[in-house]
Amino acid sequence: MSKEKEKQPMADNGDNRVIHDLRTPLTSVRSLSEILHDYPNLNSKKRQEFLDIIIRETERMAGIMRRAESPVRSTSEIFA
Repeated sequence: MSKEKEKQPMADNGDNRVIHDLRTPLTSVRSLSEILHDYPNLNSKKRQEFLDIIIRETERMAGIMRRAESPVRSTSEIFA
């Protein structure tokens, strides 16, 4: 394998973009889930706020995945 090939990331730019876009909502979901787990006596208003954020962020991740899975058109199809 050439040295240039070794330096290239495993994923292509599209994959890297999806990974980058998923990182923030995933971090939020993980952090808030851990807080809910570790603090079972958290007041109900704060619990509900965290749950709302978790739901919103999982919907955001689902949207990112749907867009990533949609078929990409070639230039000839777009301009045909």
